[in-house]
Amino acid sequence: MNKIIILLAMVINIFANDLVDLYRLQGLNAVEKKLEESLKDKEYWNNYLENKNVDLGYYETKKFVILTHKMKSELALYEINNNQTNLIARNSVIVGEKEGDKYLEGDKKTPEGVYELTGKKTELDQFYGPFALVTSYPNTFDKALDKKGHGIWIHGMPLENEEREKYTRGCIALDNPELEKLEEKIDLENAILLTSNDEFEKQKKKRYL
Repeated sequence: MNKIIILLAMVINIFANDLVDLYRLQGLNAVEKKLEESLKDKEYWNNYLENKNVDLGYYETKKFVILTHKMKSELALYEINNNQTNLIARNSVIVGEKEGDKYLEGDKKTPEGVYELTGKKTELDQFYGPFALVTSYPNTFDKALDKKGHGIWIHGMPLENEEREKYTRGCIALDNPELEKLEEKIDLENAILLTSNDEFEKQKKKRYL
């Protein structure tokens, strides 16, 4: 029933009369097939993305984008609101000691790509600060490239004023107050992490067409 409701809601906006007739005469499967064909139409996406900011990519279900520039040792938090991307925070961070994308376990490199935030870890060694946000590295794309390693987090600094190293073993680390502010501002399920070695290249709409 939910599936029918969703499809009928789409009918209101896309070829409404034609799809209603198609559903009435041939059923739900025929409507699904017609909608799938529409999603392959360049003109549909051209109209859909017309007023949307896709500089950081297009994310249908995400509200926050965390962008990390490794070379600049900088993390920027953006909020997607009314189809526009707005900068709401910028912080200095520490990243992996070695330059380049991560491919091997223990190579001391911070991965480059697009990652979900899959959870929050607490009661860690004090070296990692108050908590850590867990990333989805290696994601499906990484695994397809046979990338190795695990345990890539966004975490804090030592709690006991222990001198902090200049680099991490591959994680992203920021000052504890800023880590706490970051976690307060976002919803993990609605946030995505982008990591880039150089200045992030703005995306163009034609990439999605």
